Amino acid sequence: MPKKTPRQKISLKLDNIVRTLIKKSDKKPCQKCNKIFKTLREVDWCHVISRKYARLRWSLTNGLTLCRKCHIWFDADNNKEGHPWFEKNFKNRWIVLQRSGYKEICKIDVWTLEEKYKRYKSMI
Repeated sequence: MPKKTPRQKISLKLDNIVRTLIKKSDKKPCQKCNKIFKTLREVDWCHVISRKYARLRWSLTNGLTLCRKCHIWFDADNNKEGHPWFEKNFKNRWIVLQRSGYKEICKIDVWTLEEKYKRYKSMI
């Protein structure tokens, strides 16, 4: 198995910490159907705007917890129903995401990712 690069390592660490922060801030229920779960492992961390956009991949504004069924619904048909639902229910967050310039191509250096990780780590 090839050795992970520093960027891959910090990306995985950020994925894990943001997943935890999103799940803890949403207090366990699915944000769509309100199903309550016993543990945080039972809910998914869903990206509102695709994680392929580096500018928003680890943004706390860009995530929410959904059960597996609602996550599949949210992502279906390129978010055909998911985005309008999110805009209606999380209007302020939707505005922030739309104003973020997320479609502009950007590459975030490893140092910046490490600083972001440290900031998030202090929030736990």
